[in-house]
Amino acid sequence: MSEKFNFEFSPNLITLLGEQLIHDKKIAVSELVKNAYDADANKVEIEIANNQIIVKDDGCGMDVDTIKNIWLKPGVSSKKDNIQKGELTPKHNRMPIGEKGVGRLGSHKLGEIIELHTKPEKEKEKYLKIDWNKLEQSSSLSNMPPIEVLESKNNAITSDTGTKIVIKKLKEQWTSSDIEKLSNDLTNLIAPFSSQENFNIVLRKDGELFHNNLKEQAEKIKKNALFSFDITINNGFVSKFVYQFKPWLGLEKVDGRIVNIENNFNLLKNTVGKKKQAVNFEHQLDTYKCLKIGEVNFSGLVYDFDNMLFGIQKQIPKSEKKQTKDYLKNNGGIRVYRDNFRIFNYGEPGNDFFALDAKRVQRVAGQISSNQILSSIKLNRKDSTGLIEKTNREGFINNDNLTALQNMLEGAFDIINTFRKVDKDKIIRVYLENAQDRASVESKIDDIKETINKSDLEQKEKEKINKNLDSFSKDFVQTKEIFMTAASAGLSLSIVIHELDKIIANLDERVKNKDWKEIPNVTKYLQETVGAFKDTIKIDKNKSSVNINEIVEKAIFNLKARFIFHKINLIQNLSDNLNIIVKKNLIIGTLNNLFDNAIYWLDYQKIQDKKILIKTYKRDKQIHLLIADNGKGFTIDFESATRPFITGRQDETSMGIGLHLANTIMEAHQSFLVQGDFNEEDLPEEFKEGAIIKLIFKEYKDV
Repeated sequence: MSEKFNFEFSPNLITLLGEQLIHDKKIAVSELVKNAYDADANKVEIEIANNQIIVKDDGCGMDVDTIKNIWLKPGVSSKKDNIQKGELTPKHNRMPIGEKGVGRLGSHKLGEIIELHTKPEKEKEKYLKIDWNKLEQSSSLSNMPPIEVLESKNNAITSDTGTKIVIKKLKEQWTSSDIEKLSNDLTNLIAPFSSQENFNIVLRKDGELFHNNLKEQAEKIKKNALFSFDITINNGFVSKFVYQFKPWLGLEKVDGRIVNIENNFNLLKNTVGKKKQAVNFEHQLDTYKCLKIGEVNFSGLVYDFDNMLFGIQKQIPKSEKKQTKDYLKNNGGIRVYRDNFRIFNYGEPGNDFFALDAKRVQRVAGQISSNQILSSIKLNRKDSTGLIEKTNREGFINNDNLTALQNMLEGAFDIINTFRKVDKDKIIRVYLENAQDRASVESKIDDIKETINKSDLEQKEKEKINKNLDSFSKDFVQTKEIFMTAASAGLSLSIVIHELDKIIANLDERVKNKDWKEIPNVTKYLQETVGAFKDTIKIDKNKSSVNINEIVEKAIFNLKARFIFHKINLIQNLSDNLNIIVKKNLIIGTLNNLFDNAIYWLDYQKIQDKKILIKTYKRDKQIHLLIADNGKGFTIDFESATRPFITGRQDETSMGIGLHLANTIMEAHQSFLVQGDFNEEDLPEEFKEGAIIKLIFKEYKDV
């Protein structure tokens, strides 16, 4: 014997879809505002007074059939069909925002009773009342008492058409702070610096117009942004890219700049991240073509509240700085808009579209936090159907379309951040680092000692102070060398892993192919490689005389497998009998890093016949070690590249300290790391456009 049953839904389902699904009462109000927009309204008015909320619009209204078959059937929406067919509203040609058919249940979040007045064109006003408490007392949805739709006699709709929703017996108290936050949310419901001229939102409290000055503040602080950007992307293809650095008044020594596709195509092309291939300046990417994201506009303003910068600029008074910081604290971040209407909760505290704050914690230097940026991502409703809003109105469902959107925009944002770090560094170099600032700690201590020795202090006091300074200098030098070695070893570790991965993969392939003849040679090379790196990270207690070619050969051996894997043609032009006094392993580690950079850029820039030239020679009683590649050169200026946490590389493993560490190691050897000039070197023509770096040492002669 078999029996058949139908689903029976409890009235509690309404609570789940309304009160419990939408967690924020402000979002519940916003849902009713969006419904007014979809109804082709010119204006929607919200009033909070006398323990009730009134939402009134002058939209198209609803007839009895719409009330019965759509409004009273949660989960049913005519808008979804309109979106799929590309049908726009008749009056303002709008693509509907909602499609779930549950937004109206947001009223359940707000109050126990709802009264609906609605008037369609050329029809009389209709009225219905819902008492949620009574409905929920039913045993099942099918047993709920019917809702009566009546002709309204009090003419609650004063316009030709429209809808008025009155929510009574509010479930939560609305404080002045709550209403202010609602006002801010309603202001931010429409994309910043854009306008919806045919849709106006009005908020009243106790009959009085409730006004905030967010728009005025936003307009005022626009001029305080040091950096701005405006990018348009479609399936990974960047059709528009504008980055602007506009120094404040008082920073005239630093030139501003605008980077765009028209004037800086090659720079932009070479700055794109290699690993993700998230964006492209030449064509659309096949990765995105099967997705439904459409054209995306990503624009924003980036601020800097560095106290040192504010100390020298003359544009922003202190009071305005505080206003700007307060505004960004409450309204900053990256928000998402579709057809200029906000997608909650992106940009709210704890809902960071790019995880900016998490990245800043993990890697502080140079990273933008959410309270430094005022930005919007704008989507087209018709073409972004692959991005599906969650039913609880808290962002998009995690799917391939959302992941692709985040990858695209993060790829573009990484380029912006690279330019921003370089431009900020220019300000720091020009204004905040004089000759004394750039001097070494050791030389500063020597200057202090000289001043003390010339002072009128008693000799006993001078000796006491000098003894303390000498002790400090000794400890500082030892500490610096330990940190340089540790940092160099840390950088070498990533190179070691790359290198050993290639050798082990080669060994694994030979084992599978039973290439027993070559396996002993590969295992021997594997052991020699790890042994070589082990030697490299040993701490040299003292400097020693070494032939510079020995250092070059050791570094080349360390990366032999990577050179082979990446098909790098090494060209060596080494002069004999060139000796230098150095801590050998530190210089080997420096070369490992420089070679690693060259390999990355040659591979990233898709150079077909990759070449690295290593040249050693003597000039003006100095020993020069030159490394050149046949790539496309630096994407940022060399001086910035040698500063900490500034990098043109977009791969996540790059921290921007490699060249800075190399420069620090060279300075510790009273030597120099400089950018080479093709016109001053005797190099083949194919290296003219590439990166050229030189390590310059004092010559050592064993007398």
